[in-house]
Amino acid sequence: MDRITPKFKDVPAAQLFEVAKTTDDNERVMVVIKGSIIEGDEVVKTVALQLGAAGAEARKRLTDAGLTGLPLGGQVQIAQLKFGSRAQKSGFEQGWDIQPVKVPTDRPTAHWFYLPALRLTGLVWFSQGRRLRAPLARA
Repeated sequence: MDRITPKFKDVPAAQLFEVAKTTDDNERVMVVIKGSIIEGDEVVKTVALQLGAAGAEARKRLTDAGLTGLPLGGQVQIAQLKFGSRAQKSGFEQGWDIQPVKVPTDRPTAHWFYLPALRLTGLVWFSQGRRLRAPLARA
């Protein structure tokens, strides 16, 4: 199904707070973060952060999960992480930049692929059953 329609679409990092506000209760926000490690290599990774109850302000939901974001123009930088929080356990790193935020798309369910598979299985079953009932030809 991923070849037909993608599961997620990318939205700019500046919309992180809008995405966090509209996310349902105890759902996850997926983001791509980029930064450098101690060895000096640039690392890009996708991490998910589970948010708490809906209804609160977006910054409060992110802070309750242990993440404080600092908007810098069109980008958002991870300003602070709470020790032992869900954000730290998810793999967020302080000082790294949030690249795109991944938002789920409205796509059809993958169970639609079962219909052609069941038809094909039925066709093979029917053709094999006819072959078994056919009289044996003598040479």
